Amino acid sequence: AQTTAIQELLLSCSVLEQIDFAACDALRKTEGSAALLRYCAANDLFLSQDARYPNSYRLHPLFRKFLAQQLHESSQHTLKSLHLSASEHFLHHNQLFKAYNHALQSNDAEHAAKIVDDNIVMFFEASDDPAWRLVEQLPRHVLNRYPRILLGQAWSMLHLWKFETAK
Repeated sequence: AQTTAIQELLLSCSVLEQIDFAACDALRKTEGSAALLRYCAANDLFLSQDARYPNSYRLHPLFRKFLAQQLHESSQHTLKSLHLSASEHFLHHNQLFKAYNHALQSNDAEHAAKIVDDNIVMFFEASDDPAWRLVEQLPRHVLNRYPRILLGQAWSMLHLWKFETAK
């Protein structure tokens, strides 16, 4: 029973765990998400303000899952586009792990690998072990085209004294 703008906002933001004004605007490719998010929160549309961050919201987990399922069933192209937009937004804001994860969720392993390759030092410096695990999610045929990633993986394993894994 909501307006098209509210429905579109909620569907678009269902790909985000934490919804902030800038991310929401980036996914919707328009401004004005702040007012809509505040409206949704004020009218009990399963959206609540994140206590830790004043301009950030979260969808109720079950409602988010429902919206994600609706999006998945209605348009794979839209879902992929939203994840790619989220990836670009987070990349622009140096949130590499979020950018990487959204690239993978869009089924664009090449884009995910490029994020790591372009930011190899920051990616592995931020956290060796989790970064290594994330890179392991890339298909081997994609990973083999990025020798710096393989080198970064090996270096992080050597740094953690995991010599056999580094081999």
